[in-house]
This record gives sequence, structure tokens and C-alpha cells, in this order.
Amino acid sequence: WVEAPYNGIANLNEDSTYRVLCPSLHDTLSKLIRDAGLDPAAVMPLSNAFNGCATITPRDGRIYYKFLLHLTVLQWGQIAGPVHSEMTVRSGHVTCGASIHFETVPDEREALVPIDPNTRAAWIAFGAPACYTDVYAPLKL
Repeated sequence: WVEAPYNGIANLNEDSTYRVLCPSLHDTLSKLIRDAGLDPAAVMPLSNAFNGCATITPRDGRIYYKFLLHLTVLQWGQIAGPVHSEMTVRSGHVTCGASIHFETVPDEREALVPIDPNTRAAWIAFGAPACYTDVYAPLKL
């Protein structure tokens, strides 16, 4: 799931999350899943709920949007590296200052170190070249 603070991000709201952020990250995840030889529709069965996201929840000055990936441990091992990358932040249109959490189910423990300004400042801190300060900004190449 992604936790994105409103502060410092232009045009971040439920509508822009639905229209831009969810489909951008969904497309990025889908490509990584396909590259691993898996079917995105089977891996992300709830992705049609919110234009690519399983849920969108605004709360406490932040917007949370979630993707649920149904993967075995072996399958997760195939995509964990690419998912936890600067490319995912950039092509997934992740906003600066956001945190991306990777949890396992049913015990809900972190499967990877979160991508956030403390752990990956070069990717996602304000001023980093991979993240976005405006939801409607074009994709950075």
C-alpha cells in the first residue's frame, strides 16, 4: 500500500488518485508481474475496484491506496527486486514524501523495507528525481 501525504503535492486528492496514481502504479505492477511470467488479472483480482487499486482511503492529511497481490513465496521472490526499485517509483508515478509498504498476509508483516524518504531518500524524498510533486505532471524519463 502507498501512503501519500497531501502536504507539498499539487493536485493530490481522491479523484486524481483514482484517475492517475492508481492506474499508473497498476500498469507498472502489471508489467513486472507479466515479466515474471504471471497473469496480472490472477495476481491482482481486486484491481478493478478503483481503477487499478483495491482501495482508496483519505485520512489524517494523507491518502492511502492499496494493491493486493496474490502470490506464493516463490512468485513474490520473482518480483520483489523489481517492485522495490527506483523504476517502480518513477513509472508508478509515486509522489514525493510517500511511503510504499509491502506486507504479507495473513500475518501482515513487512516483506521488504518500506520505500520512504528515510530508507530511499534518493528515490522519494522531496527533490529526488524519481518522485512527483504534482499528480498531473507528465511521466519522467
